[in-house]
Amino acid sequence: MKPRTRVEQALAGRPVDRLPWSAWRHFPAADRDELRVVEVTRAWTERLGIDLVKTMPHGLFSVEDEGGLIDYDKVEPERVAVVVKPAVESRAGWSKIRGRDVTVGALGRELRIVGALRQALPDVVLVVTVFSPTTTGWKLRGPEVLTDLREAPQTVRPALEAITETTAAFTRRALAAGADGIFFATQLARDGMLSEAEYRELALPHDLEVLRAASTAWCNVLHLHGEGVHVSLVGDCAPHAVSYHVWETPPDPAEVLARFPCALLGGLRRNEVSHGSPDEVRRDFDAVMKATGGRRLILAPACVLPFPVTMQNLAALQEMVRS
Repeated sequence: MKPRTRVEQALAGRPVDRLPWSAWRHFPAADRDELRVVEVTRAWTERLGIDLVKTMPHGLFSVEDEGGLIDYDKVEPERVAVVVKPAVESRAGWSKIRGRDVTVGALGRELRIVGALRQALPDVVLVVTVFSPTTTGWKLRGPEVLTDLREAPQTVRPALEAITETTAAFTRRALAAGADGIFFATQLARDGMLSEAEYRELALPHDLEVLRAASTAWCNVLHLHGEGVHVSLVGDCAPHAVSYHVWETPPDPAEVLARFPCALLGGLRRNEVSHGSPDEVRRDFDAVMKATGGRRLILAPACVLPFPVTMQNLAALQEMVRS
């Protein structure tokens, strides 16, 4: 089977010739260089024989052009970009956030990367990283976004609407450039951030608007980041696959697959894959295979692999999926 067919079969719960899998990491020395990031992503994909590629822009690409200060100077070899000065420094600062032209600046760069990756890797499944509007709000304001949403939602709402419009436009353009779907990541749908009730009121309507922009795609992934995630949102968002921190937070993947018709993209703890032992990786592999029966499963770490990344473990995973 080609990777595309293998993933399609897995999403539908049908038999596959081998388990489809994926893994992704940051490339901080290359992620703002269109030619280099395409080349290192292709090399990573071909070396590992993975079936699904998730684009890996730096984590602040959605706010790169909003006027804050981001430190890129110390990213090599193993440090990602960090916010030095947020774009929205006070509650009043939300008023300056407007919809953006997604064909220029950082968003335009990422769209060109999508098109180049599609040409470089024609047979693999390609999903594009898209942050939820409130996650982008967090990147603009920091933790104070939670207080602003609770105390002055009317002040934040116009900015979130503008961010949503921009994110939806980016999504449509990414699909037109050849992406098979989006990797829709929300970092606030969890305990300690927004309660489930708060999330449904303040964030979910914006999420659904972005997901509607991706409704023509066949491989949309919902990523619920962190511990204590609000898994019930899977039912609202109706993704083709869900990604969350399996074995680090409830529920068991068997419960998720019994409750929702989507597949699981995950099953491995990312720290164990990056710098654990092959035996620890094997334990996670065996556990997720037992929980899922190997159906409706695309094997992957729960999230981006942290540095340093142990290639020995990834080679071991190659052998596991082949067997």
